[in-house]
Amino acid sequence: MALALVCAVATSAAARSLAIDGLDVQVVVGRDASIDVTEVIHARFSGAWNGIYRTIPVVYRTSRGFGYRLVLDPLAVTDADGRPLRWEAETDRHYRKFKLWIPDARDAARTVVFRYRVRNALRFFEDHDELYWNVTGDEWDVPIARASARISLPPGASGIRAAAFTGVYGSGATEADVETADDAVVIRMRRPLGFHEGLTAVVGWDKGAVQPPGPIARAALFLRANWPLGMPVGVFGLMLGQWYRRGRDPRRRPIAPRYEPPDGLTPAEVGTLVDHRADVRDITATLVDLAVRGFIVIEEEKRDGLLGRRATGRSGARSPRRRTFDRTSGRSTTRSSPTAATRWRSRRSRTASIASCAASAIASSPRSSAAATTRAGPTKSGSSTGSSPGPSRVPGSSPRSRPRHCSAGSRTRRR
Repeated sequence: MALALVCAVATSAAARSLAIDGLDVQVVVGRDASIDVTEVIHARFSGAWNGIYRTIPVVYRTSRGFGYRLVLDPLAVTDADGRPLRWEAETDRHYRKFKLWIPDARDAARTVVFRYRVRNALRFFEDHDELYWNVTGDEWDVPIARASARISLPPGASGIRAAAFTGVYGSGATEADVETADDAVVIRMRRPLGFHEGLTAVVGWDKGAVQPPGPIARAALFLRANWPLGMPVGVFGLMLGQWYRRGRDPRRRPIAPRYEPPDGLTPAEVGTLVDHRADVRDITATLVDLAVRGFIVIEEEKRDGLLGRRATGRSGARSPRRRTFDRTSGRSTTRSSPTAATRWRSRRSRTASIASCAASAIASSPRSSAAATTRAGPTKSGSSTGSSPGPSRVPGSSPRSRPRHCSAGSRTRRR
C-alpha cells in the first residue's frame, strides 16, 4: 500500500511541470534617468498551476563596499489580451519576488505581460553613462528556451556600445548576439538558458542624453540602500527637536532697574532671596540702608602712624616687613607683617562685628518692633503672649534720636 502511494505521488509530480518557451524584454531609457521595463513571458503548464514567480535582483554591492538598491515600482500585470491579472510582491534577501496569478493554468500555454519602472538603474561616470541590467534574472528553477532584449535609448544618443554576458552568476561567457541600430540595442541568445542561468546586458553612451539626478536625490538613494549610515543623522535631528522644544533658554524679558528694595524688605533680605545665601555685600548694603534711614552712623577712622601710611609688602618668598618706632626705648624695630591667615581672621572678625551691628540696628528699628508685635498678638487681658513682656518704649522717643555707630574700621560704638 505504501509503495502504491509513493508511485501515485511520483506520477502526479511528473505530470505537473512548467516550461518557459520564451522571455522577451523591452527596456526604454528615459531622459529622467529612469527605465520602463516590459517583460513578455511565454509559459507552458502541464498539470494544474496557480501562476508563476518572477524574481528580480534589486540589491547590489559597489566596488567600495556600499549597498546599492534599485527602486522598483510595479506598473501592471496583464495577459496577452490586456486583461489585468492578480499579483503579490515580497522581499526575499536581495530580491523582489512577484507572484503572478494566472487563471486556467492547467495543461495550457499562457502569456503574461509584466510592466514595471526602475528609477535608479543607470550608472554615471565622468565620460559616459551606462545601463547594467540583468535581463532575465538568475533565479529561474526551469530552463528558458529563448531569451531576447531590446534596449531603446533617448533620441540623439551617441557613442553607443553594448555587450552581453550569459550563464550563471559571475560568468563571463558571451553566448549572445548584439546588434546596434539607430538608438536601440538588440540582444538575442544563441542557446537556451539552463537552471539558474541568466542574460545580462551592458549598454553605454556619451553623456548628455540623460539628465542625472541631483545631489539631494543621490544622497536619499544612498541612505536608502545604506540606512545604518543615516542613524547618526536621525539621532541628531531627534535631539535637535527635543532641544528646540524643551532645552532652549527662555526668552529674556525687559529688565527694569530698581534703586531701592521692595516695600517691607531690607537689602539683606532681598540679597538672600536672590542667591539663597547671605553675602558680605548684603550686609554692607543693609548698613548703608540703615545709615540712610538714620538708624546708624558710619564714621571713617584714619590710622596714621609715625612714618605715615604703612608700606605694602612686595610679593616673594619672604613675608613683608614693617619698621616701627618704640617711644619708650627710643629704638626702632622691624617685624613681619601679619600673615594671610591673620589677615583673614581679622577680616572675619570685622565682618562679624558689622553683621552684629546690622542685626542690632534692624532689631531696634520700628519695622522689626511692629513685626514682633504682630507675631506676638494681644491676649484677652490685653498683654502679649509669652513668658514676660519686654520693656515698653518711652512715648515720644524715636530710633533716630539714638543712632548706633558702626565705623568703617570694624569697631562698633554704642551710646
